[in-house]
Amino acid sequence: MNLSLLAGEAAARTGAKRVLLAHIWPTFDPEDILREVKSVYRGEVELAREGMVLHLGGEDDGQA
Repeated sequence: MNLSLLAGEAAARTGAKRVLLAHIWPTFDPEDILREVKSVYRGEVELAREGMVLHLGGEDDGQA
């Protein structure tokens, strides 16, 4: 079972606008995971980084 492909397929099937990849096992190459997800999902895909800050919410959440 390839969890990277499953994640990308699930994002594509559900119409997700973005995918943030986090908690990647240290023995895996994050760039390989990114490529695998992008092979089945055409939206925005990003690797999480230490210290990364995300603003979640709708269009009216006050964040610019």
